[in-house]
Amino acid sequence: MRTSRRLTCPALGVVVALVAGCSVGDGDPTPPPTTSTVPLRSTSRPASSPAPAVVSAPGVDRNAWRSVDGAARRVAQDVALLAGFVTPSGQLQIVHRSGPVDTRPIASVTKLYVMIALLDAIRAGRLRWDQSLTLLREDICAGSGSMAGRGVGVRIRVMEAAGAMFKQSDNTATSLLVRVLGQDAMKAALRASGHSRPDLMIPFLTIREDLWLLYSPDPAAQRARAGWAKASETGRRQLIAPSRRADASGPDFSIGGSWRSGLGYFASSEDVARAWVALHTRAKASRSTLASQIMAVPSPGFTAPRAWTTVWFKSGALGGVENGTWYSPAPEGDQVIVVLASGGPTISGVRSLATKAADELERYARKR
Repeated sequence: MRTSRRLTCPALGVVVALVAGCSVGDGDPTPPPTTSTVPLRSTSRPASSPAPAVVSAPGVDRNAWRSVDGAARRVAQDVALLAGFVTPSGQLQIVHRSGPVDTRPIASVTKLYVMIALLDAIRAGRLRWDQSLTLLREDICAGSGSMAGRGVGVRIRVMEAAGAMFKQSDNTATSLLVRVLGQDAMKAALRASGHSRPDLMIPFLTIREDLWLLYSPDPAAQRARAGWAKASETGRRQLIAPSRRADASGPDFSIGGSWRSGLGYFASSEDVARAWVALHTRAKASRSTLASQIMAVPSPGFTAPRAWTTVWFKSGALGGVENGTWYSPAPEGDQVIVVLASGGPTISGVRSLATKAADELERYARKR
């Protein structure tokens, strides 16, 4: 989610945090339109699989990464960089990590967790790719994407909403999916990926709610910002409730800096890399190639190594923050890059750094 008029984008395979014409798997018949949260009963329970294991990669030449770290220092004041190799068994091996290791504002990179929850719901039979959902007024929000212009009451297929969430980083499509999936599913997605601080993400806000909390001049939003940190989950739900009113004021992007108080979506570079691994695990388990096609989004300014034949991508930005993350799946092992930058970064700077990191990561992978 970007706080200017333009928000972020996506991609697959190697994870770098900055981070359709298709077959329809896991159930094809179209059920009635859905307007409420899907039930959580499941027979296959894919979200119960253990979170991705994380270890240090063997045989890393630390000196080889000096120029990458030098480039990172030129990108912004704070740059969390992670480059990792993922074994065929799903173990994340950290090849290089520099900069802050704590949770950082991730903006639209949070849509990775929505995709995890969605793939779990499809695998469990709670949703289908071609199922029609009904867009409600509480889903409509500002920022990136075009779905807000479709109007209240329009029916949107799950595959269309997921595609818009990645290809356009569509905020309204994301809000629709979060609402339909429900809080229990979003909590399960955070657990399944091994998020280090899920308490920062609960309740899991829709993009509409997040933008209202961060940027609305509404007195109710001001009270929510002031009370958010100390509020319980129930208290936070009450604080955010006014954002769903039909007359709720839209975001004023001149109101900045709320993320510095811990408001919004947060994750560490390792959390983001784990989310990609969880996504790839689910994509492989699916009977459809649709998930992979949805996440394979171009990222102009990033040049992937020649060996990266498939690249998934997701970006996210807000005031003073630019993030990018890339994941490249391959039979012999996946590669992931994560760049979380704050303090004056540019898109071009982040993606240039990611290119440099990906090249070094690929050199390491060839020597394994």
